[in-house]
Amino acid sequence: MKVEKVAISVSESDNINQRGLTIYHLRDFIIELCRFLFVKGYKIIYGGNIKYNAGLNFAEAIMELARTYCKNEKDAVINYVVFPYCKNLKDAFEEYSDVVKFKPVPENCQGEEGKIGEYLSEMRRLMSNEEDARILAGGKTEGYSGKCP
Repeated sequence: MKVEKVAISVSESDNINQRGLTIYHLRDFIIELCRFLFVKGYKIIYGGNIKYNAGLNFAEAIMELARTYCKNEKDAVINYVVFPYCKNLKDAFEEYSDVVKFKPVPENCQGEEGKIGEYLSEMRRLMSNEEDARILAGGKTEGYSGKCP
């Protein structure tokens, strides 16, 4: 099987300090990983909110790297974003349209409040159908938004 699309699953980890690391180690890992993948011609699939502001914004970092390493390569990043976060991203969709294909979940970004767990599960299902490989890094064990970490 030829690998063309690599999904990255990364999030802050609530116990990263116990392992002698910081969020910056995770950020550096993702940056170096994405540089390598872009230089080798892979597309990156990521599920995250470009306007996330409660910590490091991995989605934004990945998109900025795509701009540097994949100039005008449409769909270098395929970014899934769930309702309600997709509601206020029209400006980001336009700003990064040169290198990012945004995929709102549900498709039209019309959803119901309180169903974020269902939308995250659907996003993961859609991503797994599209990806050829997945790399996991970090992750919360408490305080996550979906049905599982």
